[in-house]
Amino acid sequence: MLCNVKEVEGKFCSTFQERRFSMKKRVISLVLVAILFATMSTYALARWQHTSVFNTALGFSGTTANCTFYIEAHNNSALITATARLIRINANGTETVLRTWSGLSGTGWLAFSDTHTVTRGLTYRFEVSATVRVGQSSERVSDSSTARCP
Repeated sequence: MLCNVKEVEGKFCSTFQERRFSMKKRVISLVLVAILFATMSTYALARWQHTSVFNTALGFSGTTANCTFYIEAHNNSALITATARLIRINANGTETVLRTWSGLSGTGWLAFSDTHTVTRGLTYRFEVSATVRVGQSSERVSDSSTARCP
């Protein structure tokens, strides 16, 4: 081992190891910064004109699927209308719509939460499509969450 040969080399090795550790920290920091910028630019590209927040979530409690979403408009007077669907993804790749919630609406924001009984071991997708209208301008937004019932 290079560091245990002589005292002089030990001092050199200690300095070398410190520099090496410092270099590793710099490389890791640069990689993390690059990932952060990549994530931020992807987020910025996904932003909408009228919609500031749009999140969906699909979770399970036993055989109960918990379907939730939240949409918030930039403008508090924006009209939001939405339709949500819970879909089972079958083993052969086909899809079966288990439940549809339509006619959901809110002003400025829209929060939704409901449940549906499902089967363990299968994969499900909760998808939401919505229209956010401000005056004469509107935009369609959509999001989904996919998860396997444990």
